[in-house]
Amino acid sequence: MEKDEKTLKIYHYPDESQVIPKILPYAHIISNHVQEIDVRKQPVTETQIAELMSMLPSGTSVRDIINDKSDLYKEKYAESDLSDDEWIKVLAHTPELWSIIAVRGNRAVLVRYENDIEQLNENRP
Repeated sequence: MEKDEKTLKIYHYPDESQVIPKILPYAHIISNHVQEIDVRKQPVTETQIAELMSMLPSGTSVRDIINDKSDLYKEKYAESDLSDDEWIKVLAHTPELWSIIAVRGNRAVLVRYENDIEQLNENRP
C-alpha cells in the first residue's frame, strides 16, 4: 500500500456513505489531493486491511472498523465471536461491512463524524 503524504484516501462502501458528502469539504481543506476508494469496486485484500489496521490509532481493533449498523451485520454477524484474523477475512470479502477510513501517509483514522478527518491535518498542533 503506497503511503503518500499529499493524498488523502477515503475508503468507504457507497451505500453506507451518507457521511461522504459531509466529509469531502473537510478532506479538501486538509489536502488538494483526495482519492475516494469504493471498497466494492476496488476490493481491499486481507494484507491491505492488516496494513490499514497498523496505521489506525493504537488500541483500534478490527471490530471497530466493522459497520455494525448495516443490515448485513445485524442479520449475519451480530452474534459472532470472531477473531481479528477472521474479521479481516470477512471484511476482505464483504465490503458492505466497511466503516469509513481516511488515510494520509502512514496514519489512518476511523471516520464516524465529518470532523474526525481533521486528525490527519498535517498542520494540526
